[in-house]
Amino acid sequence: IGVPVVDALSITEKTFDTSFLKEDIRGHKASLAAGGGFSRCLDKIGWMDSISRMLVVTGEETGRLSASFYQIARDTELELQARIQLLIKLLEPTLIFVMGLSVGFVVIGTVLPIFDMSGVIK
Repeated sequence: IGVPVVDALSITEKTFDTSFLKEDIRGHKASLAAGGGFSRCLDKIGWMDSISRMLVVTGEETGRLSASFYQIARDTELELQARIQLLIKLLEPTLIFVMGLSVGFVVIGTVLPIFDMSGVIK
């Protein structure tokens, strides 16, 4: 049921549009095909956090690399959800303020001509 890592990286490479990610994956494929470890490939990646690297090293040493990847994906998803929720919480007051200004301009635009008409009638 498993897919060889080199084949999985070939498939993954096709999903990216960014050239530097494709180059990273090509380099990792070559290193893995030459017999290098997966964790050594990840040491070259500057944007990957140290906890994920440690999980990969542990998974590689214990033979449970897929479980490590699952844990990394789960942690990353939870972190992303938390950041999105924080962004939404920060965006709500801003939207309420903008809507209040919009309603205020509509009310002023409606009421001001009425007051001008009452001044003309006197």
